[in-house]
Amino acid sequence: MSSSFIVTYSFTRRCNLKCRHCYSDGGKEGEHELSPEKSRDVVKQVADAGSQIIIFDGGEPLMRDDIYDLIIYAKSLGLTTVLGTNGTLITPSVTQKLLDAGLNHCAVSIDGSTPQTHEWLRGVSGCFENAVRGAGLVQKAGIPLQINTCLHSRNQHELQDMMKLAESLKADALQLLFYVRAGRGSRELEPPSLKSETFENMQRKIDLRIIGTKRYDGSKCCAAADKVCCIVNDGTVYPCMLLPVPLGNVTQNNLSDIWNTSPSIMKIKESKCGKFEGMELCRVWK
Repeated sequence: MSSSFIVTYSFTRRCNLKCRHCYSDGGKEGEHELSPEKSRDVVKQVADAGSQIIIFDGGEPLMRDDIYDLIIYAKSLGLTTVLGTNGTLITPSVTQKLLDAGLNHCAVSIDGSTPQTHEWLRGVSGCFENAVRGAGLVQKAGIPLQINTCLHSRNQHELQDMMKLAESLKADALQLLFYVRAGRGSRELEPPSLKSETFENMQRKIDLRIIGTKRYDGSKCCAAADKVCCIVNDGTVYPCMLLPVPLGNVTQNNLSDIWNTSPSIMKIKESKCGKFEGMELCRVWK
């Protein structure tokens, strides 16, 4: 793995929300989670493999009390740490713990500019206000803040207002994520019908960095097995969070060996987008 390679460690499926678009089918209490000790070993394997960036994700990573210890440990190994959270569990004390642990970046997911849109998708009343408040606490604490938005057919009309919301929260960036029917992804949703020109026109009106717009033209292949991989709660390694092709398990083999010897890795790298068996999910922009 190169130093720019990003590993997402989705170390829990526990979650306090009920998102319609959840790719990990989050919410199941502690199912097949690795112990704190084994989770530390996963973090070490990420560092030993050569990656310099680890994203702690879920489920909701703040549902596990050892998240702070994992961040501290990752930092001690020289890793840049990122937390991906729904923001609802962030309080002043949580923010202070994240700051003390040395968290480098925090990405808070907000999927609508209004409570109605966000809470319809996230499945819990009041979660919009809590997410916005959590994002604000992160920014005020001095932790670099990114807002993540999963764009789909039911919220694309609020994109301009989402940009304004992220700007008002003084976020460093707004990451646009494409909706894919994975996990318990809802059949009520469809990918957005937008083009890069739309984003460019909207972005001219605000002072905010937007990430991910090129994907909406289908002009860029995904980074699976090239620049990213994902380790889930039971230690299974996947090319990305959305591609259900298991490569191995870090409780049985170390990450470096899995990455260097998995036949599926080579198949993915040698295939064109949509040509590798199991990658149909990625071809939502056909």
